[in-house]
Amino acid sequence: MNKRHLLLRVLVSPFVLCLILIGFNYTGLRRFMLFMRYGGEFVAFEKNDRATLDKLYLVAKEMLEKQEKEEQK
Repeated sequence: MNKRHLLLRVLVSPFVLCLILIGFNYTGLRRFMLFMRYGGEFVAFEKNDRATLDKLYLVAKEMLEKQEKEEQK
């Protein structure tokens, strides 16, 4: 163990711990808000992903409609 500057590290450690906990709380609160907005898809869904998800939904919808038309023939 490096004992050099040990007293300084002990004195500063509560402040560093508070900064770490604030970061964890911010991340946790952000993820909670995303979960409340988007449900279980909050991990993959960001604001800038909306266009991509909409396009995927439309492509899947078109494929299902095409498949239903083929089955009806």
